[in-house]
Amino acid sequence: MSEMLMSALRFHNEGLNVIPVGYCQKKPALPTWEEYHTRISTVDEVKGWFGNGKLFNIGLVHCRLAAGDHYISIDIDHDQGLLDSLKHLFAHLFTGRLEQSGSGEGYHIPLRIDHLPDFGIDTKHNRPRGNRTWKTRSSQGNP
Repeated sequence: MSEMLMSALRFHNEGLNVIPVGYCQKKPALPTWEEYHTRISTVDEVKGWFGNGKLFNIGLVHCRLAAGDHYISIDIDHDQGLLDSLKHLFAHLFTGRLEQSGSGEGYHIPLRIDHLPDFGIDTKHNRPRGNRTWKTRSSQGNP
């Protein structure tokens, strides 16, 4: 069993929604992946994608996993002190996994929460709106 398949199955066994992503890319390696916004990939799908000898990266679809169980991720690009500030202010967020982003300059903080805030609907993509960009003072060019 390949290391990538073992990792994909480990994520899946944690209850995360695993899909294949193009090798060294962020784009899903599926013709369509919208259905995974409302359903979790199966073990057979994960084994088929990551056990077939093709090179894929692992993608995790943020979605509602079960009633009152939502998987989200805080994505920090080009960290300039925000991670340390969050650790100081919200230490309870850092009791689990912390992932360094592919660039090596940022972090992903995966979380499960029981309630998602309602930001409305993204009519362009026909899905809940929730992607917000927060800028630190230093990333805006301020000291």
